[in-house]
Amino acid sequence: MSPRTGRPPKGEESKTERFEIRVSKKEKQQIQRLADKLQLSKAETVLKSINTLEESIKE
Repeated sequence: MSPRTGRPPKGEESKTERFEIRVSKKEKQQIQRLADKLQLSKAETVLKSINTLEESIKE
């Protein structure tokens, strides 16, 4: 019998690092609103925003 290996990573790289930030109630609501509209998790929404910002400054 093979050993349990856990859930495979969603993307190309497994997420092993934790990063926590403190936000205001308003900022949390903004993130949640965007996540709902984009049908993403809050974490995915923040990561997508970071990638979008990074792309915009490269141009």
